[in-house]
Amino acid sequence: MVLWARRRAYRARAVAREGADMGRHGGGRFGTAQGRRVRVPVAIASAVAVGAAGLVLAAPTGAAPTPTARGDTPMTKVAERSGTGLHQRIVHGRDPVPGEFGFLVALANASTYQTDGLYQAQFCGGTLVTSTVVVTAAHCLVDEGAVTPAASILVASAQDLNDPAAKVVPVATVNVYPQYNETTTTNDVAVLTLAAPLDGVPTMTVISPTEAQTRIVTGAPVTSAGWGTRAFQVNDFPSSYLVADLQVFPYGSCGQGQSYTINGVTFQGLGPNDANPTVMICAGGVNSAGQIVDTCQGDSGGPLVNGTGTDARLVGVVSFGQGCAGDTPGVYTRLSAFASWLAGYGVPLGAGGTTPASPTPSTSTPTPTQSTPTVVPDRTAPKVQALVSFGKPGGYAKLRYRIWEKSGITKEKITVRNRASRVVIKGTTNFSESKWGEVYVVRAKLPWNYTGGIFCVRSYDKAGNYSALSCNQLRMK
Repeated sequence: MVLWARRRAYRARAVAREGADMGRHGGGRFGTAQGRRVRVPVAIASAVAVGAAGLVLAAPTGAAPTPTARGDTPMTKVAERSGTGLHQRIVHGRDPVPGEFGFLVALANASTYQTDGLYQAQFCGGTLVTSTVVVTAAHCLVDEGAVTPAASILVASAQDLNDPAAKVVPVATVNVYPQYNETTTTNDVAVLTLAAPLDGVPTMTVISPTEAQTRIVTGAPVTSAGWGTRAFQVNDFPSSYLVADLQVFPYGSCGQGQSYTINGVTFQGLGPNDANPTVMICAGGVNSAGQIVDTCQGDSGGPLVNGTGTDARLVGVVSFGQGCAGDTPGVYTRLSAFASWLAGYGVPLGAGGTTPASPTPSTSTPTPTQSTPTVVPDRTAPKVQALVSFGKPGGYAKLRYRIWEKSGITKEKITVRNRASRVVIKGTTNFSESKWGEVYVVRAKLPWNYTGGIFCVRSYDKAGNYSALSCNQLRMK
């Protein structure tokens, strides 16, 4: 099961404008969405280059291998064809009623905002809980252990991102939950403290553990909103946010694989390797026309709300999912599990405060373990994002990664590690064109006794600049 975070890449909308619009919630839950521009299919030759280390890569016609570093297997990246094995359904949101989700804020890249405006700069959502405090998703702010510096982020309040009257303020501090795990997207919550108040903007109270016991139950109505894409991996980002009407799935559908039916549509549950109901809420919806309603790329960090008016509570944060509007639920961070930590950063809670004791957030970490995020400088090569990938022991793995933020001529170094963190495969692609938003694929021949682990990828340009290392799960079918 391929699970996608729902954050959108910076400059997504600016690039998309060259040929089309961007999808709706890139920064949101299931990875970042691509621009709506037309992609030219890549012809894949039947011949493959086979290296001693086991990497087998389909090569585009006419590609000529170039020398690589000693010990690496030469490889050629292949652009993944649009729609291969992925959900392409429209995400059926609706327009908000006047005043609905006034507390929704946009997270934007500061430098992109200066050059291209708010619409292009927005990458995630968040919820204003006081005039100076925003609750959002950790995955919007962390990239392979590196926390985005506060100076790089702006927070904006506007229904329409193209509104010249949008209120925009800088961020003073970024606080990521210490046990956030990038590999599993567990404990996906963060708090931003603003450098100036967003005056005149509505705020939302976070649900308390006491309230959650009776309100976050199977079938409870919840709503979400954001500027994310309206179709998975399609560049269709609206300038004004949309609303998704959803309902809470049972615990068994959020970590035990139990199916759940809404309005005659049956959803498959997520298994224990994909969700943890102690710290996550699974939710989805079906509208009156029988269409599946879901959040998607670009909606990450945005609110999941139960109740209306003064009784409304922020119960979750848009986190991740399998595609968008497919047959599995979206996954949201369960905020009542983090009540004590949130309260420590000035987040107001509902009745009962932090008592009874909040459920203990998950502290289990896969191999290799994730360190506490630290701030590091950005590199100048095109950013690369490893995507959850699959393979078979003794067979082939399809290693997938995406290029972000800009295009360029790059090569990628790839390693595959087992559960003991030992490198079992490594290789380097040729220098070739990398297009922003494109997904590339490398096939790797796995050892017969390989039971799963991770693969990592780093992008290099010809000047020697390199991106941050990106790793993700390599699961066995």
